[in-house]
Amino acid sequence: MHVGRELFAAGVLPYGAQDLVMACGGYNNNSQRSDGAYDLTNDGSGSLADCEIYDVAKDEWMTNVAALPVPRDNHAGVSLADGRFVVVGGRVLLNDGRTDSCLAYTHTNRGPLPDDPAKLVEIQEVIAGTRPVSGMSLTVEEIEVIMTHGRWDSFPSLNTKRSNHAICLVQGGFVHRECIVATGGWDAEHTAELYDPQEGRWFNLPCRTRHPRKFHAMASIDTHGDRSLAELFRSLSRDADFIE
Repeated sequence: MHVGRELFAAGVLPYGAQDLVMACGGYNNNSQRSDGAYDLTNDGSGSLADCEIYDVAKDEWMTNVAALPVPRDNHAGVSLADGRFVVVGGRVLLNDGRTDSCLAYTHTNRGPLPDDPAKLVEIQEVIAGTRPVSGMSLTVEEIEVIMTHGRWDSFPSLNTKRSNHAICLVQGGFVHRECIVATGGWDAEHTAELYDPQEGRWFNLPCRTRHPRKFHAMASIDTHGDRSLAELFRSLSRDADFIE
């Protein structure tokens, strides 16, 4: 990667025939600024908004990727079947620490091209390497939008602020649609919640884990057969150790 990072989120981006890997946010102590200023790359603490995407076919990292709206670390990420990469919770120091906010990244090869034919020619020449960026009539803001891959959109927030938590997809078997389960994390060590895309919101699961969980990992294994979401919730209320 072009930026060293830890405590970041990563996942595969299903984008057509391309194999892409997203790495977003995280922490890099060497990125601290002496003046403690806040910007999109660094919030003064080493937390990053920077994102990179690895193109498997080209064996290279793309850096002109849309940054997170604010720096974030200690978050979790999961790739959805619809091609989006969802970032869940984490630490956002601009919001005083742990957050319940979630974001969804949608990959595009580049931003929308200008309608002006002359500007369109300029962009094509820059991409082809026959014109320097400094020689364009487009503004810096216009160039940034056009040359940047992807965008971040809002996604329903968690019910509980979480960082250093774990998430995974639950798809098929005991639920009939792709759902996200989030467990544990600081100040939420015994709790879990589930995102139902049909309802468009997170539900607190009616149980507690037997042991406090943070800095952990999750994987989905279907051992419940073909059961509805309502049946799953009823079973969870009886089985306090379902995440163990």
